[in-house]
Parts: sequence; structure tokens; C-alpha cells
Amino acid sequence: MNTVLTKERFIHAIGFEVLAILGFSPLMAWALDAQVATAGALTLMMSLLAMLWNMVFNGLIDRRWPGSRQHWRFHIRLLHGVVFEAGLVVVCVPLTAWMLGLTLWQAVLVELAFFVFILPYTVAYNWGFDKAWGWWLLRQKAGQRA
Repeated sequence: MNTVLTKERFIHAIGFEVLAILGFSPLMAWALDAQVATAGALTLMMSLLAMLWNMVFNGLIDRRWPGSRQHWRFHIRLLHGVVFEAGLVVVCVPLTAWMLGLTLWQAVLVELAFFVFILPYTVAYNWGFDKAWGWWLLRQKAGQRA
């Protein structure tokens, strides 16, 4: 069975989360009128959960549909992003409610607002990563032939 390297999954997840933390922590603090430290801590905890979920979710996808993701069409990428983010929302709502002192309903609304921003980022990041990883693999193969 063709499986994705652990190295690829690790690089993918770390890159995704570092960029997300840097981009969304200040935005979350501003939008929620929260302390930067609280928003940063929440973003970091959500990031760790997302990284774990990312590896599990994409590992399941890789087992179910082995092969290259470099040629996925947009609607498949969009579906992949929506299902991934929906799973993450289920885990993050209680965390958001607890850390920000919100009701579960308020936390759902915060997560839905976050979803509007993170979904395009998720789809774009995955597309860019898959293209870059495919390019890197081609360079590695070309270097082995030389």
C-alpha cells in the first residue's frame, strides 16, 4: 500500500499551525476584545489539537485514498477542508467556552466565525503544500538519476 511519509505529515502539520498561530492570534485577540495572552494561549491549544487531528485525519484519508494529492480538483479540496474543520470545531467548542468564559452557544458562534477565516486558509495551504511537496519529490528523483 502506498502510504504518505511521516516526514511529510510532520512538515505539513507544523507549517500549517505555525502560520495559523502567527496569523490568527492577533486577529482573535482584537475580534474578541480579549487579552493577547489569553487569545494566544487559546490559539496555541487549538493549534495543538488541530495538529493532532490533522495527522489522524490525513492519515485516514491517505489510507482510504492512497496516491497523489497533487492532482485533486477544487471540489475535493474544499470537501476535505470542510470535513477536517468540522471535526476540529467539535473538539474546540468546549475549549473555547472554557478559556474565554463563554456559554457553549457563544463558543459555537466564535468557532463558526473562526471557521469562515480558517477554511480558505486550510484549502489554500493544503493546495500550496501539495504543489510544493510534489515539486520537492520531483527534484529528489531528478537528483537520484544524476
